[in-house]
Amino acid sequence: MTIGVLTFGTPKVPKAVPKPAEIKDIKGRLTVLTANSFKVDGTSIVLCGVRPSGKTSAENAAQSVKLSYENAYVKCRPVGGGTPCDGKTVATLGASTVAQCKIDGALDLATALTDSGILCGTIPSYKSC
Repeated sequence: MTIGVLTFGTPKVPKAVPKPAEIKDIKGRLTVLTANSFKVDGTSIVLCGVRPSGKTSAENAAQSVKLSYENAYVKCRPVGGGTPCDGKTVATLGASTVAQCKIDGALDLATALTDSGILCGTIPSYKSC
């Protein structure tokens, strides 16, 4: 008759799962390059989920964005960090980071530019043309 067997051994420890690289927001003053591309704190940014509307020339569209938003304080969240574009677009475009940018942490720049007709949404979160 066996009453019980007690064994000692090294407990199994679950393997550590590496965390994905932390995606950091890019914050700073906005320098307009085109209607949907900017420099923020030395980083080249392309707005996610939008494209030029084609209703006006590229130069006029960029000028309109400059008049309204040049030097505004923005916080840009790269794709993959919790944007409406996650899983719908690439995270980089050439040397540029694709991101959602908010002015003063509240106004989504892509929403403002699609609502005004300067840009067109390419994902359902933004107004299409």
